[in-house]
Amino acid sequence: MPEKTLDPPRQDGRNDARTWAPEPRRAERELAARATSDRQVWARIREVLEDDQGRVVPFAELAQACELSVSEVREEVAAMAVAWSDGDRHPPLNHGALRPYLQVHGARLDFYNDVFNSLVYPSPYVVEELVVDEDYVRLDALLAEIDMPSPGLPDGAPQLAWRNGEALSEAAVRWYTTHLLSETHYFQRGLAPDEARHKPVRGAAELVTPGLSDESLAAFVRWVVRQRLPDALQASIPEGSKVAVDALGALKMDGGLRRPLESVRGVDRTESYVLWRARWGLPHPPDMLERHWPREDEPSGTLDFWKAMAVHTLERALAQRRTFGYYHLRNNYLWHPVARDAVEGAVFRTDEGRLVWVQDGKLVDADGTVRLGPDDTLVLAHPATDLEDWPDVPLEDQFSQRTRSVLDSDDLPELPVEPLAHDLWRERARQLALYGLLAEDYGSGRNRRSANTTHAYLAMGDRQLYIKHNGYGDGYGGPSRPVQIEEFRLGRTEHDGPVHAAEKTSGWDQLPADLRSEAILLMRQILGEAPLPDVPEQMGPPQEPSGADESTESDALGKGSRVRVTSGKNEGVEGRVFWFGDSKFGPGKRVGIKGDDGETHWLDADDVEVI
Repeated sequence: MPEKTLDPPRQDGRNDARTWAPEPRRAERELAARATSDRQVWARIREVLEDDQGRVVPFAELAQACELSVSEVREEVAAMAVAWSDGDRHPPLNHGALRPYLQVHGARLDFYNDVFNSLVYPSPYVVEELVVDEDYVRLDALLAEIDMPSPGLPDGAPQLAWRNGEALSEAAVRWYTTHLLSETHYFQRGLAPDEARHKPVRGAAELVTPGLSDESLAAFVRWVVRQRLPDALQASIPEGSKVAVDALGALKMDGGLRRPLESVRGVDRTESYVLWRARWGLPHPPDMLERHWPREDEPSGTLDFWKAMAVHTLERALAQRRTFGYYHLRNNYLWHPVARDAVEGAVFRTDEGRLVWVQDGKLVDADGTVRLGPDDTLVLAHPATDLEDWPDVPLEDQFSQRTRSVLDSDDLPELPVEPLAHDLWRERARQLALYGLLAEDYGSGRNRRSANTTHAYLAMGDRQLYIKHNGYGDGYGGPSRPVQIEEFRLGRTEHDGPVHAAEKTSGWDQLPADLRSEAILLMRQILGEAPLPDVPEQMGPPQEPSGADESTESDALGKGSRVRVTSGKNEGVEGRVFWFGDSKFGPGKRVGIKGDDGETHWLDADDVEVI
């Protein structure tokens, strides 16, 4: 069951930075101007609201009890709100009874005003309460009352459903999809501090998402990211939705997501995105990955895969001289049921220079268990600096820590005369998890993309190893663009620290032995003079579907058929089917088409027609 995450409204009518105050806006005042402001009608509304002891009464029910139309009761409630805001406290009414009807739903109208206008209902507190109470009938009615216009989505969207299996009404679907794809937020209002007022707090669709069934949400996001949307909308998923990110990750692995996953709004605000980036070997913050180690099989990988990934992450931590806070190591390795096997037998050096190792999920030394505090830090011991004092550990480490290469300046590699093939550079950069950095235009002092110079880099302790090369961007500019490596530098910026270039090599002997050894090993790996680190099986970029089903069970569509794409951004493209088979991640068939435009297209079979 979903849990409440919003702080309740303060009972004294005031607000802090985390609450929303009932402030009438122009939309409410326009409604109020059409009201009769009949005090007897107001008294009847007050009677209904207070008799229900704070229950949210849908406008349809309130209108029936007051013998008014829905539009009339909306006008009267708006007039009561305006009167209260303007200081008219007659008739007396518990402020909390009106609160659900006064909340203003903020929207970025300067950008999305062609999609929707002012939104007045419902209160975020009410939405969350109905989701937590699983009162989907009342929630659906509350959303449908707003009667949002259609956001203009293409036909064929999968039906969204509540967790109880009931389908959302058409009006509720319009509300949800409009807010999801236009990124509407509830905003700070009222007596919030000036620096917090009017800032987005929670996505409107995000509050409703926990009430949707996982299956229908996954089907919807898989569908929507493949559509051509109106200009005012953007392919989006609910912020923080693991179900949605896993659906997209599976779609990408199946070859069905033709856009970068990170181009879908909301993906990067989800912990599952870190798991998928690690699965594909893309650069990712290792400490964030460690905080989200799975505890069971995941769409992004099995437990065996994540155990191997934990070993790989520790080996990279050794190479990059990462520092671990003791609590971080304890919570995400020593106490974690999946990652603790990876760290068993590993040797660490404490702040005091003492060598300790992991045994049975605890840090120990020759005298027994070692006690550390929250401010203590550790780094994986390295044979370049710690071999003489290496403890007699009665366990085998998981990544050959003790036999790690020890290198000095004599082992610096020769810089290549010929450029590296693009595919070769890309694979090495991926396996070493290099980040890209645009070069600086020294003449203007501004950062900009340059066709001649750029850098890739990797953090190493308190420094970074910069690889200066002449590839486009981070070296992923295109398969015909070879990469000429010009310089290595280990510094706090790309302009300082020890350098290794054709015209100059200096400063390496002044580095700590462990840092120097790992930096030189990394250079040799990049240039192919040392083997790349082992990576877990299945780790790598998404692949196009393989193991094609060559059956032609359907006379209308099969391998060899000439087809035309009927929907999406490639609508109208014609080509020939070279692959036809079952989709790996959901019902239905998929096709691989060699288009007349020279491109390969992977599509749902429903998105093509035989010609």
